[in-house]
Amino acid sequence: MRKIFLLLFLIAALHATAQDEYQLAPPLLKYSSVFFKDKAVLTMSFRHPGAVIRYTTDGTEPNEKSRVYTNQLSVTAIQQTIRARSFAPGFKPSDVVAVSFVKDGIPVKNITGTAPDPAYSAKGMRTLYDNAGGSTDLHGGTWLGYMKDTVEFIVDAGTARPMKKILLSVLQQKGSWIYLPVWVTVDKWNGATKSFQAFMSYDFSGNEKAEDGIVFRDLIFPKGTVAGKLRIHIGTLKKIPSGLPGENESGWLFIDEIKLF
Repeated sequence: MRKIFLLLFLIAALHATAQDEYQLAPPLLKYSSVFFKDKAVLTMSFRHPGAVIRYTTDGTEPNEKSRVYTNQLSVTAIQQTIRARSFAPGFKPSDVVAVSFVKDGIPVKNITGTAPDPAYSAKGMRTLYDNAGGSTDLHGGTWLGYMKDTVEFIVDAGTARPMKKILLSVLQQKGSWIYLPVWVTVDKWNGATKSFQAFMSYDFSGNEKAEDGIVFRDLIFPKGTVAGKLRIHIGTLKKIPSGLPGENESGWLFIDEIKLF
């Protein structure tokens, strides 16, 4: 009997020690869209005895001292990233999962531009300002896909007003040959001459090896900028570098929302 008790004790001790080597799965994040007008609602879940979800809103990674999730979160900030992680006694914390939300800025009256590939046309140009998105599902109806060297959009906000920046929601998914823009130029409408005039240019080259995921590209304007109609040209990756999926082929551009602030 003593030998049996000792054997059971050793098995239990080994099990407890081995448990420390197991890592928890990340929490599941649920939300209707990362884009919103008034507020976005985020719920998180993870089922495991004794487990808790801890989260942050300040850009840091959640740790054992971070806030514990107890109820759905309401997001109202213009831009807010929430990071979350599962914790439980005797287990390694999960990997960090994150979601970034974006609130409406200056209302967009209309967007026209280059027609997307028919396979990735979603709702047409309305897709770019319908406040639907946040999923990496290419066929989810929230992305416009392009296989062209250059893509053009004309964004009309109606009357001219002070403007700080444009936010582009774009996707990188290297396994599907989808890469971030290489460059972007912005032209402003001149009401006096009834034409667009060159305004700003942005170089985003060299990001082909960045991690996959949804990326918000901020096009910051000089202080005091006033605009009402803008023309955006986006340069795509013409030749995927060696060593990356689709090497030597042209890369796809996938764009979701265009926001004005």
